[in-house]
Amino acid sequence: MRLPNSHMMSRALKPGTAEELKKKAEKRLRMFRLYDFGLVDDVGTEYHHMGGRSGGGTNGTTGEAEFSPAPPSTATMLTITWLDLTVGVPRS
Repeated sequence: MRLPNSHMMSRALKPGTAEELKKKAEKRLRMFRLYDFGLVDDVGTEYHHMGGRSGGGTNGTTGEAEFSPAPPSTATMLTITWLDLTVGVPRS
């Protein structure tokens, strides 16, 4: 089966549909970046982002991210990254 090239597909769509689909795809890619969290500690544990959730409205958004494994007792500092923000969290 041969798929049509994008030019042929654009001609087959209603006017404005291709641009609307492009905008939706770009918005979705920007949203994926919002959920790009990182976690490191001072003993070199390899953490894996296991998911999370968020919610909110026009006045704000809240959310959480889940990582695995749990930090080892020897870790004294966790560093969380999100977009261009880095936050150190001391463990007591």
